[in-house]
Parts: sequence; structure tokens; C-alpha cells
Amino acid sequence: MGRNSRHERIRRNPLTIARQAVTISATLSGIQMMQAATRSTERCESELGNKLSPHPARYSVGMMALTASVLETTASVLDPMAGAGGIFELQQHGHTGTITASDIEPPTTWANGDNRVVVADARALPHANHSFSAVVTSPPYGNRMADKLLLDGTRRHTYANAAGRMLADGSAAAMQWSDNYRSTMSRIYSEIARVVVPGGLVVVWVKDHIRSGERQAVAAWTMNQLQQHGELVDLLAVGVPSMKHGANSELRLTAEIGLVLKTNAN
Repeated sequence: MGRNSRHERIRRNPLTIARQAVTISATLSGIQMMQAATRSTERCESELGNKLSPHPARYSVGMMALTASVLETTASVLDPMAGAGGIFELQQHGHTGTITASDIEPPTTWANGDNRVVVADARALPHANHSFSAVVTSPPYGNRMADKLLLDGTRRHTYANAAGRMLADGSAAAMQWSDNYRSTMSRIYSEIARVVVPGGLVVVWVKDHIRSGERQAVAAWTMNQLQQHGELVDLLAVGVPSMKHGANSELRLTAEIGLVLKTNAN
């Protein structure tokens, strides 16, 4: 796939990758914000009531295109935090392997839910060891999208408001950036490593966020967690839109990072 102004693949040797994860702002300074088709960030202006709303976070076209180029001929892929099931869009980018998607919330929660998504808790996946050639996922980032359900008439871009109810118990989407979030995600990454074949691929899309004016190092923390289970072999970057309302709106970051791990051989 050719490189363009919307998204790019950043190839580095392993030592350079570690430095890039820490200095991600500089790395991404030339990436333009993706303007094309993604879900509207104005979702919370609509009625909640009984009307289903789309999942408030999904893979962008650029994320799927780059992921497909990394997976190449991978035979089987799991997304254990699949949300509405956007992982199936890999097929539109030439991926021909089997795709399994699960989430702690049923797909009927969302207006755009794909009924191929099965309900499963990523902390305890219902799969045998070494069941998949690869895992691809984009977990919640512990940002303000984890805020509780607030039906007060104000604009709220959160998972709970999109669902119109409180989220399932134990959902990482309901957790702020905290020890609880990090403990939960650490457990999930261990499960991901368990179900991938030795030497398989794990692609995790993450993004730092701003809290009280300070950047929260979600990408660097995630990289450190993944490296407990293998070697970071690639770093991807895609420009994405960011919300222009609410606290820290002028400081929000406009790129998501794809961390590509090759799991340990034993």
C-alpha cells in the first residue's frame, strides 16, 4: 500500500521503536487529520430513549488498511474487544482469513452492531491456548468516554450515553485511566497472548489522551505491557478526527498508534 498524507506505516528497528513510542508527538507532526468517513462526534445531540445509537468508537479506514497490510495472509484473527464489529471491515482491504469478534456488550447494544459479534469477557476468553494466528483490537483508552451515564441534556460523547444505559460490569470502557483500568487491561493482554500462536501477531491500536491539561501516556504503558509477551516489531500511525468541544478540546491529539507485537516463540 502506498504512503499518503492520511496514514503511514513507520518502520524502525526495535531500539528505535521504543524511542518512537515515547516521542510520538514529533513522529506524527506531519500526519494530517483524517477528514473522511468516520462516525460523527456529535452523536450525543440525538435522543437516547429507545433509539439505538452507533458505537461511539470504531476503526477508521486508515487503521483497517494498515492492519490488513500487516496481517497479509494471516489465517485467523480475533478481536476480543470488538464493539460493534468493525473488525470485519478487514475483508474490504483484502484480508481473506477467518475473523472472530467478541465483546463484553452484545452487538444489539448499538445501531451499527454486527450480529457476528459474540458476547465474551476479554479478561477470560473462551478459547483454547494458541487458537488464533493474530489478535487485532482497539481497547478503550481510559479517557472521558468512560464517564458514567448522564442524561442531563448536555453534549456527552461517552460509551454509556451511546448505549443509553450503564455498561456491563467489568467493562474497560467504563474505567477511567487508573490502577483499576491498568490492572484490567494487563489481564486482558495476558489473555490475548495466551490465545495467539507462538510467534503470532498482536496489533493494538491506542491513543494518548489529555486529562487536566496533561498528556496521559497510554501508548507507552501499552507498549510496555505488550513487550512482556513478545517483541515489538512495527509501529503504525493514523490521523483521526478529535472532538472540538468539552474540557481539553484544544489539546486533544489527532493520531492513533498501532503497536505490532510478535509473540514469544515458546
